[in-house]
Amino acid sequence: DVKRMVTAAKDGQAKLWALNKEKPVLERQIEYKGEALSIQFSLDGSKMVIACRDGTAQVWDVQSGNTVGQTFKHHRAVVSAQFSSDGNRVVTASEDGTAQLWDVSTGKALLDQPLKPEALVKKAAEVLRANF
Repeated sequence: DVKRMVTAAKDGQAKLWALNKEKPVLERQIEYKGEALSIQFSLDGSKMVIACRDGTAQVWDVQSGNTVGQTFKHHRAVVSAQFSSDGNRVVTASEDGTAQLWDVSTGKALLDQPLKPEALVKKAAEVLRANF
């Protein structure tokens, strides 16, 4: 049963909508830096993560509209960000060719070195999606 949805535009604003039978109702606007390429709710719907073209991803508390933890940073656009099932970690995929696992509450990387697919295969590749 979907109760909320989020939209984002190039203007750096995400809009959180409450869904009812008649029409969506705007609950909150969240301003972020960069152009959103991916937005994902945590499984419990309490948080969302916005991945941006500027090489960052940020977790937001849906109820308050405030950021959670630190900004996750890559060297190029973050094209995908997904929560773990418990909502405590986020995995990001970037055009810099890496994937990284992050702690939501602190914003710290959990892998000593970002995962690089070319380490597993002989051909360099961009990481376009990462998921739990």
